[in-house]
Amino acid sequence: MQKGLSAKRIIKIVALFVAVLVTSLFLQQFILIHYDSNRLRLEGFYLEEKNTIDVGLIGSSEVYASFAPGMAYEKFGFTSFDYASASCTPTASITQVKEMMDQQSPKLILMEVNAFLYGVDSQGVDVNAFKDSSIRNYIDNIPMSDNKKAFLDEYIEKDQHIEYYLPLIKYHSAYNDMPDSFKYMRACFEQKLRGNTILKGFKTRTRVFQPLQKLYNKEIQTDNKKAPLSPTAEAEMKKLLDYCKKEKINIVFFRAPHMIDENTVTRSERTNTLEELITKNGFDFYNFERNYTKLGIDLKNDFYNYDHLNIYGCEKFTEYLGKLLVDKYNIGRTQLTEKQEKKWNNAAKSFRKLYDYSDDLIRHHKKYITLEDDPKTVEIIK
Repeated sequence: MQKGLSAKRIIKIVALFVAVLVTSLFLQQFILIHYDSNRLRLEGFYLEEKNTIDVGLIGSSEVYASFAPGMAYEKFGFTSFDYASASCTPTASITQVKEMMDQQSPKLILMEVNAFLYGVDSQGVDVNAFKDSSIRNYIDNIPMSDNKKAFLDEYIEKDQHIEYYLPLIKYHSAYNDMPDSFKYMRACFEQKLRGNTILKGFKTRTRVFQPLQKLYNKEIQTDNKKAPLSPTAEAEMKKLLDYCKKEKINIVFFRAPHMIDENTVTRSERTNTLEELITKNGFDFYNFERNYTKLGIDLKNDFYNYDHLNIYGCEKFTEYLGKLLVDKYNIGRTQLTEKQEKKWNNAAKSFRKLYDYSDDLIRHHKKYITLEDDPKTVEIIK
């Protein structure tokens, strides 16, 4: 009798343990996690069919605000994805490249270099490289892999690893973000059910930004002054360049257009330093911050804030960069199945609808809203 009770008790304990484990895994996978546009975008990338993306754009928010994959497909016929997170760190750059290559094997990678330009604080520490929120914007939102583990082993203290393997520990109170994060939670669910992301990582805001401060965009076009990179940024770029040479990664670097005021002139001077480092190592670099006039960028109409192009600027940038990729790097039309073509044609149509909607809001209603692959936007572009 006692043996029977003991066996039942063991079964109950095991069942309880399994129930708690399953519940915890469900909560950390779907509920008690940090939902935002970074999660939506990065999860969407891993839904794309393998080896169907010919151009991978990686970096920070400048990537997904500046380049529209749907428009590029409509205009030039190649597939692309904005694989980026807000305020991405230089320490994440190799991981981004590895993940892109592991998932897609693209013909070309384009990296926007904002992550390497933050400079140092009063203690000489890189302003952004070790910032917890910036790290988590990317690392929290990619699947567990050898690449992710290698990043944690190199940059994160061992006693903190558990928070990355079990994010429930970090975000156990994420319900406090409700209902603000609900739209992203819903969007992630719907994205998984749909099996792909409609806007391919693109995000914009309906705004034309006109600053009161003096801008120095014209002056920097002929300013070759160089400011030092942070030690971390310089070391990470050298490591990245060595890696790309060793692995024969076809990668091109660029600086997206920005509005330059007196506070960001030094950042432009760091770009000059970075360009010299990159080109000396045999890689191409395009400074669209200095050469923005070639793109037809209008400082009065084409930005939604100092650092990001609006829908009008994005259209010009995508047109210019897409043509450059076709003409100089021989990026041709992506070979797709009929089913895959249907999805990408939908991405192209969706971007055009989003553009028209955003244009209408700016010109007639002056509303300032964020537009991305969330439920509201999906309803707009259906």
